[in-house]
Amino acid sequence: DSSGELIGTGNISTDITKRKLAEDALRESQQRLSLATRSADIAIWDWDIANNKMRWDNQMFRLYGISNRPETYGVEIWENGLHPEDKKLALDACQSALCGEKDFNIEFRVQWPDGTVRHLKGDGVVIRNDANEPIRMLGINYDISEQRQLQERMRQMEKMDAIGQLAGGVAHDFNNQLACIMGYGDMLLGML
Repeated sequence: DSSGELIGTGNISTDITKRKLAEDALRESQQRLSLATRSADIAIWDWDIANNKMRWDNQMFRLYGISNRPETYGVEIWENGLHPEDKKLALDACQSALCGEKDFNIEFRVQWPDGTVRHLKGDGVVIRNDANEPIRMLGINYDISEQRQLQERMRQMEKMDAIGQLAGGVAHDFNNQLACIMGYGDMLLGML
C-alpha cells in the first residue's frame, strides 16, 4: 500500500514439463550418440563456413594427433593436419562438395605433429541456405590405417605368391632341359 506495507503477492507460473522432458530426451540422445561414436571410433566435425569456425569432438583431435586443443580454430586446423602429398586431393574434394559437384567422401592421410602418418576416411554433407549457398559442412572421420596395412600385406603376399609361381615355373622348365641334357649325356657315356 501507500505506507509500504505488503498487502498481497502476485504469482505467474508457467508449466515447463514439456521443456524439461524435451531437455531430458535431448540429453539421452546425446549420450547415445557419444557412446556410439566412441564405440565405433568415429570422430565428428562441424564447420561454420561463413564464420570459419570449426568444432571438433575429442576424437577428432586424437585422430589428428593434437594434444593441445586450441580455444578457437577454423578449417585451417584440418588443412594443417593433411599429409603434404594428399593436401591437394583433400582440398579439391572439399571444394567440389562446397560447389555441389559431388559428395565429400574421401580417403586421405594426415601427418601428426610428431611425424606419424595415419590414413583416414572422411564423409561429410554440405548444408545450404535458401539461396543454395553453402553455410555449413558437417561430417565424420575415422581411422582406416589398419585396413590399409592389411591391404598392403595382402598385396605383398600376392606378389610373393606370383614370384613363387614364376620361380617354380622356371625351375620346372630348367629341370626339363636339364633332364634332356642328362639323358643325352647318359647316351654319350653309353656309346663310349
